Amino acid sequence: MATERKAAIVTGAASGLGRAMALGLVGSGMDVVAVDRNATALAALAPPMTGTPGSVLALPADLAQPGAFEGIAAAALERFGRIDVLVNNAGIGQASVRADQRRNPIRFWEAAPDQWSRFLAVNATAPIMLARAVVPHMLRARRGQIITVTTSLGTMVRAGYLLYGASKAAAESATAIMAADLAGTGVTANVLVPGGVTNTPLVGDEAGDRAKCSSPRSWCPRCSGWYRTPPRASAPAASSPPTGTHRCQRRRPPRRRGRPSPGSGSRGCRSSRPERDLGAGGNQTEDGAGDLGGS
Repeated sequence: MATERKAAIVTGAASGLGRAMALGLVGSGMDVVAVDRNATALAALAPPMTGTPGSVLALPADLAQPGAFEGIAAAALERFGRIDVLVNNAGIGQASVRADQRRNPIRFWEAAPDQWSRFLAVNATAPIMLARAVVPHMLRARRGQIITVTTSLGTMVRAGYLLYGASKAAAESATAIMAADLAGTGVTANVLVPGGVTNTPLVGDEAGDRAKCSSPRSWCPRCSGWYRTPPRASAPAASSPPTGTHRCQRRRPPRRRGRPSPGSGSRGCRSSRPERDLGAGGNQTEDGAGDLGGS
C-alpha cells in the first residue's frame, strides 16, 4: 500500500556516502530502503534513525548476485508501495585487491578475470540492473530519479586503474543512455560526481591524511541540495533535473567527443583533474576495504 511519503532506495547505505545520504533522506521525511552486503553495519543505521520524519527498511543484499535486483524492488514496493528515487551508490575499490595499489599499481595484465568480473558486476552491472528493476514503477507514476555515484574522468583513464576506472566509466556511459531513453517521461537519470577524495571505507589508508578528505556528511541531501522533487510529467517534458551544489556535480552525463587526454577536458567533455582517490563513491564492503553495498 502506497504511503504519502516518497520512498528511496540507497545502495551502499551501511557506511560512507551511502549512510550519509540515507540518513539525510530519512531526516527530510522520506522512507528509505537501505541496501548493503554488510548486514551488521546496516543494522547500526536503525538507532540514529529513530525519531526521524521518515522510516528505514534495512535490506542486506549482495549486488554481485543477479537475483538481488528484483528482490530489492519488490521489498520496497511491499513495504512502502512506491519507489521515487534510486541512488546507485554501491561500489568496490581497488584497495580490496591490493592495499598498496597507489604505490604498487595494478597493471591491466595483472588483473585476474574473476577480479574484473567482480568489479564490473558491482560498479557497472548493478546500477543498470537495479535501474531496470525500478523504472517500470517510475514510468507508471510519470516521475522518478535515478542517481548513480561515479568518479572523475582522470580516475577513469589513469594508469593502474583498469578495475575501478573502467567499471565506473561503463556505469557513467550507461547512465547517459538511460537519460536519453527516459527523455520526456518525467523520470531522470544522472551521475553524481564527488569534487574530491571523500573519507569513506572504499578509500584505502594510503590515500593520505583522512582529515583532509571531504566528509560524507557534505553529501546529506539537505546540505548539498542534490535531491529535489522533480515535476510530474504530463505532455512530453524535459528530462533534466536541477543542478546540485556543495562540492559535487550533479547533471546528465555529457556527450564525449574525440579522445580527451587523461585529466583534461574537451568540448563536450567534463573537465576534471585527476583526483587522489581509489574512487569516488560509496561502499559495498569488500574485505574490509569498501562496501559492496556502497560505491
